[in-house]
Amino acid sequence: MEKYYTADAIIIKGISYGEGHRIFTFYGKEEGKFSAVARGVKKPKSKLNGHLQLGNRCDLQLIHGKSLDTVSQAVAKETYPHLRESASLYFYASYFLELLNDFVAERVVDPALFQLLDTVLKGLAEKEPAKLTRFFELKLLALSGYQPDFHRCAVCGEEIKAGFLNPRFHGIICEKCGNGYEITPKTLFALNYLADTETRLVRRLKTDDATDQLMGKVTKMLIEHSLEKKVKSLAILNRDQL
Repeated sequence: MEKYYTADAIIIKGISYGEGHRIFTFYGKEEGKFSAVARGVKKPKSKLNGHLQLGNRCDLQLIHGKSLDTVSQAVAKETYPHLRESASLYFYASYFLELLNDFVAERVVDPALFQLLDTVLKGLAEKEPAKLTRFFELKLLALSGYQPDFHRCAVCGEEIKAGFLNPRFHGIICEKCGNGYEITPKTLFALNYLADTETRLVRRLKTDDATDQLMGKVTKMLIEHSLEKKVKSLAILNRDQL
């Protein structure tokens, strides 16, 4: 194993470590999720500090360590400046990063997931954040192996045009199989559209407030059902705006 290696990676988490250091969690294009320490990064004269910011995409040079690798060089190649200019957009981005960190395991490489994260972080500059969030949630579920079938009942498999959201099941159920939050035909159509579309077409979806709120309930339940826990950043963001 060579001592040094490079990575094209997005910073998805950072925590303080010792005096003046931080441990960063990255999602790399060719490495998947991994962690490394940036020594002295919190010191005013650190050359790394301006580059190693949450959400930045960086070209990294790293040193293999016995238990933890070390960042020796970092250059931010994409800072997504719109996220620094709007607190709301920054919170959306933080939610994306937390979700990705929660869903993926260490060193599992998925170029499609890396591309998805880069695309939605850029997309926050011009697309409706709430719908882009639904898009990201559904794509993340799919790439993680948790994609629900919104065309069929999660219990009996019969085709549905409307149904119910029930926390016992991973998906929408028909009226013969149970009840819960009523999910309208408009909501199912919107969910299917976002699940099947690409980023540039998200803006074409037109929905009313009620549909947006129902979509949020569906994806929230699916995510928490998949992770078997609540997502911390949802406590910061107002769910109706997410």
